[in-house]
Amino acid sequence: MANSPRSHLRNAAQRYHNAKQDMESARAYPNRSSTYRHAADELRDARTELHQATVAAVHAGDSQAEAARIAGLSTAQVCRLMRGSTGGSNPPPPAQIVLLADTLPVSEIVNRYRAGETARQLADVYGCCDNTISRLLEQHGVPRRGNRLSLPVSNEELARRYLEDRAEIQELAAEYGASGYLISDRLRQAGVRVPVGKRRMDLPDEEIVARWKRGESISGLASAYGVSSPTIARRVRGLRRQR
Repeated sequence: MANSPRSHLRNAAQRYHNAKQDMESARAYPNRSSTYRHAADELRDARTELHQATVAAVHAGDSQAEAARIAGLSTAQVCRLMRGSTGGSNPPPPAQIVLLADTLPVSEIVNRYRAGETARQLADVYGCCDNTISRLLEQHGVPRRGNRLSLPVSNEELARRYLEDRAEIQELAAEYGASGYLISDRLRQAGVRVPVGKRRMDLPDEEIVARWKRGESISGLASAYGVSSPTIARRVRGLRRQR
């Protein structure tokens, strides 16, 4: 359809991109004031039309991500257009300004979040930022996954599983539907020193040193325990220093 919201958006976007190019050309000739003023006026009008076309397309059912694709813009630019920012000195009338959250399918987002999708994943789907999704969920009373109250485990139990069962932080995070940062924070609260990067491997240091003293080589011990030679060498040096 020639007059469909998508067609209008596509035409408005083309006008806007052309106006931007004309403005760049006009800047190359600052002495031609009339040319510069004409280009500036055209760009301002094109921005306003693009705003109106974007709002119309989203109201007609397109997501902001789809509107961005049609117009050749980023989703951030579309978000600003939906908030009413035209970038010119003549903003659109207040009645045309649409809040971003008002264009999102709330029930659908809530159901998908409860089904297991994250705020970041939903933000990617609906062409907005994850903070927008988080605020929307909060406004509609949806409990967030990953907060302290939603973890059905004590700090002490987390520490036991981390230290005794050798469960990795990401494994615990996946099991409890939390972030790795939260699990790390809870472990620190329990007095566990969480290393940066890979944590120290659980090796029988006393046994390794005893075998080394009996004449086994560093490389042979490394092969026996499935680790690198430098790892065995560090364990031997460390235990000898302690004595």
